[in-house]
Amino acid sequence: MKSFVSYRIVFKCILAVGMAFGVAQAAKAQSITLQYRFDSTTPGFNAASPNQLILTAGQAATTYTIDVFATIAGDATHTDTTKFGLKNIKYQGFSSITSGSGAFATGAGVGATTFTGFGAFTGTGTTAPKFADTGSTTDGSTVVTTPDGIVDFGKNLLLSNASQSIANYTFANASGEIEIAQFTFATGTASAGGVTKFFPTEPNTSQAANYTQDGSTPIIPAAFTVGTPLVFTVGAAAGGNNSVLAISPATATLNVLAGGTGKQTLTITNSGTDAGSYTSAFSANLGNASANPATSTVNNGTPVSDVISYTAAARAAGSQAATTDSFTYTITNSASGNTDTQAKGNKVTTFTANVGSATVNSDGTFNAANALTAVVAPSASYAGLSSQVVTPPTATGGARNGQDANGNGGFATILAGTNSSVTTPATVSMNWRLQTAADASGAKNNPNFAPSLRSPTTGLISNPVDLTGITPTGATVGSITPTDPYTLELSYNTSLLPKHGQANAAAVEAGLITNKLIYLVSFNSLLNGGLGQWEPATTENTGNKATAAQQGVNTSFASFVTTTFGAGRTPGSLTASELNSIMGAYGVDTTTSSHEVWAVLNHNSQFAVIPEPSSILLAGLGLVGLVAAGRRGKKKSA
Repeated sequence: MKSFVSYRIVFKCILAVGMAFGVAQAAKAQSITLQYRFDSTTPGFNAASPNQLILTAGQAATTYTIDVFATIAGDATHTDTTKFGLKNIKYQGFSSITSGSGAFATGAGVGATTFTGFGAFTGTGTTAPKFADTGSTTDGSTVVTTPDGIVDFGKNLLLSNASQSIANYTFANASGEIEIAQFTFATGTASAGGVTKFFPTEPNTSQAANYTQDGSTPIIPAAFTVGTPLVFTVGAAAGGNNSVLAISPATATLNVLAGGTGKQTLTITNSGTDAGSYTSAFSANLGNASANPATSTVNNGTPVSDVISYTAAARAAGSQAATTDSFTYTITNSASGNTDTQAKGNKVTTFTANVGSATVNSDGTFNAANALTAVVAPSASYAGLSSQVVTPPTATGGARNGQDANGNGGFATILAGTNSSVTTPATVSMNWRLQTAADASGAKNNPNFAPSLRSPTTGLISNPVDLTGITPTGATVGSITPTDPYTLELSYNTSLLPKHGQANAAAVEAGLITNKLIYLVSFNSLLNGGLGQWEPATTENTGNKATAAQQGVNTSFASFVTTTFGAGRTPGSLTASELNSIMGAYGVDTTTSSHEVWAVLNHNSQFAVIPEPSSILLAGLGLVGLVAAGRRGKKKSA
């Protein structure tokens, strides 16, 4: 497949007198472009600079294949490339020794040798060019008739569409480009320090081309501008630097926690022998994206790592909105300014940021590819990091989704805490899954729940989230490694509470909260013979200090902080010492449309929400029989 980097002769359309078809056409901002490229099979071919070859001093005489492409560009009223066509075209090629004695030895057989029309341009009306050393040029416009030892072509060259009908020929691809010819070019032995160019030049008649933009009406431009020549260089490119930079990957996805910073490492390489340098930029003037380094020097064989940081917006209070963002990162080769090399071309990575938008597996397992992460700098706050499950709330494969239609039961937020390390960033991750049938079952003595739980009648009432990356602060005991203190908040699905369709569902929830029976649980992998069980999340804390009055409170964490530490205090302002002083505190916040459970914790774990109704509470609400019936119903459907 040929390179799409363009080195062009631009045929400017002007008012022309009808010639081949006797039709006059006023052309506005219309153009036809002719491009010379070394064929991609050429040894030393570089897609970033397909009009240039770098030879080695003493390199033996070689014959190269040159591809000739034409492209038609329409004006504002002609944009359908499927109607663009070409009837005939004329042009010439002349050589230029522009440095020293040239890039190679001259003499008999050196220069243009054979010429072949392609496709529709090989039949009637196609006239072969004249090959002869008829002169030279230094700019492609003015030809000097003094021979320079290099064979040129042209004079009587005419490429014509064999179909003899503009309406019957259109270009093959969406960009309106097609290969119309090839010619071969033979060099002599390469000479050190030299540069030789081969320019496309004006035709030997006033008619440059005859083409159409609407499938029928011919347009006849009468002049064109000189395009970029083929360049043969020995050693580094003339007048500049031969560095050719590349960036990978070309596309990247950032799964980043809302309110956090996601990172992606890009690799920038240089395939040229000279050292290159680059400058970078982001699209859309994004203030939340940055690169480190933003500029750098890249040597051949020594790639540079460029770390892209993207700071995601925080989730608005009480909102479960998950967002995406798209932007590009572009590097420009600032070392290679030589127009001959064209290695200065921009290289781009396109980013998609999933901000707090969590995807889950329907089979009840965690998939590492779905994790949302955020890099928390040393001594920086964990507060505000959040994510939301975006999987629709449907049952799949016998598993129940812990969300309601508004996403409640499927989002989590860290409300307080600080990375205690002063040297090492913390990479915090939230990964979600749907509930399994065992998670959802409220059957008595369900082995999925620790004996310390009093036979929950509904099972979990949220999707489980696996929270990792909070900085460890002590040695592991059993399966628990103590971490920085922090406060985690999870939403829950009120429709999964044990209300059984009763009108007093709100009273059931209020009774559960009053009796401290809605709280966070975490998964202890060592329980149940190593199969793991859910148990109260605060049980796995190291050094609980919360009083009984600070557990199971019916208030938001923000209100709890004000009550405990004084007016003006906010969750984000709490120090590690203050959080440790209330370690194990937990409560339920029903002040927003999404009811949530929070707890002060110091361990990484899988977390979820559970109700734990007591028979006394249910008896007081007149629901004992209904709960028993519910249990029997679950057994029948299990």
